[in-house]
Amino acid sequence: MVVNPSDNSKIVSNVFSPFMINGPAVEFVQEFRYLGHILSCKMRGDSDIKREIRNMYMRTNMPTQRYKRCSINVKIGIFRAYCLCLYGVCLWSHYNACTLSKFKFCYH
Repeated sequence: MVVNPSDNSKIVSNVFSPFMINGPAVEFVQEFRYLGHILSCKMRGDSDIKREIRNMYMRTNMPTQRYKRCSINVKIGIFRAYCLCLYGVCLWSHYNACTLSKFKFCYH
């Protein structure tokens, strides 16, 4: 992935010649999914935060229905073990404040 420098005066070129590997040209993309996380060419975490919010809703809705008759202590344990997955949040160093506020709202 080609990433532009944070200082725009250091950008050498925005156009790159086709890069070939065994014949076909490698496609240039704005975002790429790697090890379950979304990396963007601007090195911002907004897309990955939105992905985690969608996944969190999905992970919390299933146990809510499946374990609705359990005690609150069991539900809290299931939530901590299954729903609260913060793997990779250290990658979110640059993001829009509005995007992160949606994530914080989900966990309160």
